[in-house]
Amino acid sequence: MPREPSILYVEDEPFQRRTLAGFLRKRGYRVEEAGDAAEAFSLAGTLDSLDLLITDLRLGGPDGVDLLARLRAKHPDLLGVVVTAYGDKEDAIRAMRAGAHDFLSKPLDLERLQLVLERALDRIGLSRENRLLRERIAGGGAIGAIIGEGPAMTAVLQTAMRAAPTPASVLILGESGTGKEVLAR
Repeated sequence: MPREPSILYVEDEPFQRRTLAGFLRKRGYRVEEAGDAAEAFSLAGTLDSLDLLITDLRLGGPDGVDLLARLRAKHPDLLGVVVTAYGDKEDAIRAMRAGAHDFLSKPLDLERLQLVLERALDRIGLSRENRLLRERIAGGGAIGAIIGEGPAMTAVLQTAMRAAPTPASVLILGESGTGKEVLAR
């Protein structure tokens, strides 16, 4: 069973922070709250996983974009949603360059926020899956589990390596127990 997505929500206005955090928890997210960038950075260091940062742009010190950039150094898959009542085009561009998935204006449209979060979490999942597959390929992955050294097996493995990075469908035929499933992986 997949774990519930984890969100760090940073908002310097306590009432807004509690309200939105409650909304997110009711939708199945695990939410940690912080009132400023320093508290958020400290809290992020104690978390086992962190999927998404939702942060106000102006936090009365280091802003939300600076916080996102610092957190992404430790959590490379982390995406951010920067929220503000005062942002302009330059703030949005700066946020996107720091790794923000989206830039939203206050007052928040909760349906749009939900859609933004779903898309961001899908993107995070794909990024992690991509990284895992690249690590498996670099480490030998499934190819290292295949036993066989003859010219026929070498030709099969070379064909598989050419087909693997493409979107092509491949039909693998062979007798039972010959490793078709291992080769498919």
